[in-house]
Amino acid sequence: MTMKQRMADVYLWAVVGLAILGWLILRLGFYPKTHVVTILIGMAMVAVSDIWPLKISRGSIALSTAGYFSVFMIGGLPAASYALLGGLIISTLARPRGAKSLFNMAQFILSLFGAALLYDAMSTHLWLALVAFAVVSIGINHLLVNVYYVILEGTPALVDVVPSLLLDGLAWVISAPLIAIFVLLDRAYHWQGAILAFFPFLFVTWLLASAYQTRRAHQNTMVAARTSTGIALAGDRPTIYQLIERALRDIMDVTAIVIYAMGPNPRELVREWTFHPLGENAPYDSTVYPHQGITGWVMETQTPELVPDSFRISDRWVNPGDAYPLRSALMLPMVTEGQLVGMVVVGNVRPNVYDNFDLRLGMIIAGQAAIALRKIDLDHETTRLGRVDPLIPELFNYRHFRNALQSELDYAKMYQRQCAVAFLDMDRFKLVNDQYGHLIGDEVLRQLVAVVRKEIRSHDLLARYGGDEFVLLLSDIDVQSVKQVLDRIQDRIEQHQFAGVEFPLGVSVGWALYPEDGETLEHLLNVADQHMYRNKELRRKIHY
Repeated sequence: MTMKQRMADVYLWAVVGLAILGWLILRLGFYPKTHVVTILIGMAMVAVSDIWPLKISRGSIALSTAGYFSVFMIGGLPAASYALLGGLIISTLARPRGAKSLFNMAQFILSLFGAALLYDAMSTHLWLALVAFAVVSIGINHLLVNVYYVILEGTPALVDVVPSLLLDGLAWVISAPLIAIFVLLDRAYHWQGAILAFFPFLFVTWLLASAYQTRRAHQNTMVAARTSTGIALAGDRPTIYQLIERALRDIMDVTAIVIYAMGPNPRELVREWTFHPLGENAPYDSTVYPHQGITGWVMETQTPELVPDSFRISDRWVNPGDAYPLRSALMLPMVTEGQLVGMVVVGNVRPNVYDNFDLRLGMIIAGQAAIALRKIDLDHETTRLGRVDPLIPELFNYRHFRNALQSELDYAKMYQRQCAVAFLDMDRFKLVNDQYGHLIGDEVLRQLVAVVRKEIRSHDLLARYGGDEFVLLLSDIDVQSVKQVLDRIQDRIEQHQFAGVEFPLGVSVGWALYPEDGETLEHLLNVADQHMYRNKELRRKIHY
């Protein structure tokens, strides 16, 4: 734990202690003596609002104000304190958060104390006192929270201040008619009226939640549809990852997004895209393996998972010590045709942020991304197969060689450089196939390629022409160097002991130099081919 974290914890407990001290100074006691039913109804309203806040865009509205302020108007500060504290205790039991739960209670209690004292001082001007109560309670609440972030992070959470103030103000506006109904019914029918007032509260809560969910579903479905279209049209991985990030940030409250793709090893996922407060320095593993934390488990099972609070499953969480620990998370495997192609991890530092609707929507986006990524992989594989030799995949085929040679000739002509093309034809290879079979013959060709590659530069291009013939492109080279390279290749081949073959083998070579022997692709290839056949005839007379 860092020094800042320790200081922040001390601050949390100081606020809790201050709330307890205020409770004792005001002599609020430990149980209500009057308005018991009214307090219980207010307590229930606070608990319901705190456990199931109304989500609005990237924030939420808690109508707990309607509960404890209604009780305040009827029974004063003691009754309101019991209703508020009792409701918060119930919500804490439902969703415990340790010391932060106590801090949450303390900050609300202190804001109630401050607002109530000002209200009493201005009670002769009712409307002004009501406005002052709302402003002071909101102000104290936000002040206490932002002091915590100043201690912990060095700066207040200014990005969230204005939206939070607006949401709290909206909560008071929505709560105002509910407060009026509660107070009027209680004064008309006493505790029976308080019970009746609970039903309008539930109805308004349900109505607002339903309206928001319907609007949210429509908007998010439209975002998912647009994203799916964009992903289907994307031609590269970065574009797909960018579209995924943009969509998830539009439809969800996100702290971090990590996208993994299947690595060269089918038993590992490699991190390829990260959205995080720390950027690319995010403390997430670059590679994930099966059974490594919750990401490894999802990788192994290919099953999406919603994590309400990672602190409750720390034995399966990959980064419990992260400076920005993801309390809520969605684990979205990208699967198509039963094959895992990657995974998207969406997280938030707050618990219980995501629900099953988010999970389903995330899986729609992940599924579309999986299809697009698989298509890109297949396109790349098709392109690669069109360029490489079927027998020796690490070699290019002749079609690719011709394209590369033409590009090299264009470059040499533009910058007045020399280059060379050479044919290599293995001697006595037919005898190898006839005597030992084609499997041994194929292995001999692979060994030949390995020997040749040791004698050429990394940027020189070796390709298979067909059968036992190969072509070689030597860029930016003079005539003397060409002779040295090809002589060295012939010597190494003759010295090499080919596995499974008991007689010596060799290679005939022929080459042509640009621009001395020709300036066109066809002419150079023809000259090199003729020189190779002359060399083969000469070697046949001398060696065989």
